[in-house]
Amino acid sequence: MTGELTLRGYVLPVGGIKEKLIGALRAGVKTVLLPLRNQKDVADLPDEVKEGLEIVHVRHIWEAMRHVWLEAHWLGEEHLAEVRVITSPGSNGM
Repeated sequence: MTGELTLRGYVLPVGGIKEKLIGALRAGVKTVLLPLRNQKDVADLPDEVKEGLEIVHVRHIWEAMRHVWLEAHWLGEEHLAEVRVITSPGSNGM
């Protein structure tokens, strides 16, 4: 996964997605987790990269953890359904 987190667990967008994913594919990575707000950057990727990687977009750390540890459970995870996106003027909803 590439990204930064807020103190509340929201995944923030990052730069350099094209280079990071090309490097991941060359290194043999099969699945990558990206911030949801970086979806637009995936459109700019070469087809070889899009076809060679499973790209999963996440907006909260709980979503990312579920992809990393498929069968694990954590105290408080039942509240994930309550996680909502807080928008501010000028944001794109994330």
